[in-house]
Amino acid sequence: MKSKIVYICSNCKFEQVKWSGRCPNCNTWNSFEESEILKKGNVKVNTYIKSGTVTKKAQRLSEVKVFNSDRIVTDINEFNRVVGGGIVRDSISILAAKPGAGKSTLLLQVAYDISKKGFRVLYASGEESESQIRKRTDRIISELSDESIWIYSDISLNNVVSVINEIDPDFIIIDSIQTFILEEYLSRPGSPTQTMECANELLRIAKNANRPRAVMIVGQMTKEDELAGVRALEHLVDCVLMIEGDNLEELRSLICTKNRFGSTGEVGFFSMTEQGMVSIDNPSQFFMTQRDDSNEVFGSCLSVVKEGNRCIVVEIESLVSNSITPYPSRIS
Repeated sequence: MKSKIVYICSNCKFEQVKWSGRCPNCNTWNSFEESEILKKGNVKVNTYIKSGTVTKKAQRLSEVKVFNSDRIVTDINEFNRVVGGGIVRDSISILAAKPGAGKSTLLLQVAYDISKKGFRVLYASGEESESQIRKRTDRIISELSDESIWIYSDISLNNVVSVINEIDPDFIIIDSIQTFILEEYLSRPGSPTQTMECANELLRIAKNANRPRAVMIVGQMTKEDELAGVRALEHLVDCVLMIEGDNLEELRSLICTKNRFGSTGEVGFFSMTEQGMVSIDNPSQFFMTQRDDSNEVFGSCLSVVKEGNRCIVVEIESLVSNSITPYPSRIS
């Protein structure tokens, strides 16, 4: 069996033997990715196609067993609300946000909470070293006495799979998917080929019928506030979570744009503090100023706004002063 290097357009899948800046088929710039094709005689075989015997039989729909307790419920109420009541044991989810929004911090808190319930957790990072992750842990977690969390820093997903087979975790965090590679593919980290093949490998691990695992992937975002990479990544996963909020403010909102196991209209609120992401279980109280009932305040009123499926009471304040200019400014 011989191998051959070809270049495939990530937009239209057009193939050619040499790299070029623009695809001649769809006129897309910088879309060619290097790929290895195996040839067996005159038959071309893609490297991502694997043959084997069928080890799993098809089931009738009426015979499929349904388990109602296949969720890992955390003590972080706002996180549970958004994901639909807890993390499904055989699911693969993705969490995306701008840099510095709190993705790694939130997942580290979720990992610690799950480990206290007796589940084994693997935190694999392709961006940070083990010591950097430990420093963040010491900052947001006061007492680290549990030994059910394993940290592994490497960009090779092949090595991560070996670690998974060694420690047998229940919950796996991949931070972030754009930094990992599978060694059998020659593309660079973050390319459409590497991103999708790594995601497919994690999907196989999560959906293993003999050993289901929950996988949470961290995804990077573009300048247009969209998930980086191909759109097929969003279709592949079960749940897509986004963290929104200004990095200069303490308020963060966790929203769900896709959820195969719950509603997509749920919104969770967090407060970014020095101790990590703090769940705001009562947003109405958070958005109102606490005053003594005997004090009468002018220029303040309460209103109800709908955020997703939630109705939240917010306080609106107005500040008015005399103006010496003929055209006073009105700012809202």
